[in-house]
Amino acid sequence: MTELEYQPKYRWRMTWPAEHDQDYSGWDGNIQFGRIFYECVGMMTGRWCWAGGYDPRIKMIVRPRWGWSETAGRATQKVEEHYEACLRLNGLSS
Repeated sequence: MTELEYQPKYRWRMTWPAEHDQDYSGWDGNIQFGRIFYECVGMMTGRWCWAGGYDPRIKMIVRPRWGWSETAGRATQKVEEHYEACLRLNGLSS
């Protein structure tokens, strides 16, 4: 990411370090709350997919829970915003 892009609030690491170099999972402590990956084939080639993950404390989900972004930074921001919105909706904190 460039300096002008979104600066993540949470820890991000490669989803499958041995296989994919453009697939990352977001973590809040030991909770994996989302994922982003670069689409290299198909109609969305060149875009980043973002998807909210699963937190067992969250019972009500904010929609949409996935989408497409032009940059990794924007996809990261969308996942983190989704996670925080779900926490607020459920009266939780990270």
